[in-house]
Amino acid sequence: PPAISILGAAQLNRDRLDAKQLSFIRYITIVVIYLSSTSEMMIQGLGTTIWPPLVLATLSIMGVLVGIGLRVRAFLYLGVAFLVISILSMIFHAHQAVGNIWPWFVFGVVTGIGFWVLIALRDRYQDRLQEIVDNLRRWEE
Repeated sequence: PPAISILGAAQLNRDRLDAKQLSFIRYITIVVIYLSSTSEMMIQGLGTTIWPPLVLATLSIMGVLVGIGLRVRAFLYLGVAFLVISILSMIFHAHQAVGNIWPWFVFGVVTGIGFWVLIALRDRYQDRLQEIVDNLRRWEE
């Protein structure tokens, strides 16, 4: 695919590109890659098959892992954003398959519990989290 080729070429020539140019190319190419997978999911219709959301989730997780490995924020941020889209489409698929609204209620309850746990962990490990955030700010765009 052209977007992957452009991203690879930009990574190979990152010493020749300005930081803003490299960041722009990264964001644009990653968005194109994720949007093409998301559009495939929408074209086939949400709730008809589970494979497109799984492919998007796999791409998103790979993007997050590559972002952590290469220390590139663009990969990390967009990977997480499109992983959320993938999870929401899988919940919609479950909603369509079951024919009831309870998957959304379960998602809401689990998300609420997750937020409470994250708030408790944030209060307990605030110093360590601040170190992680400071480290993340030093990553490449």
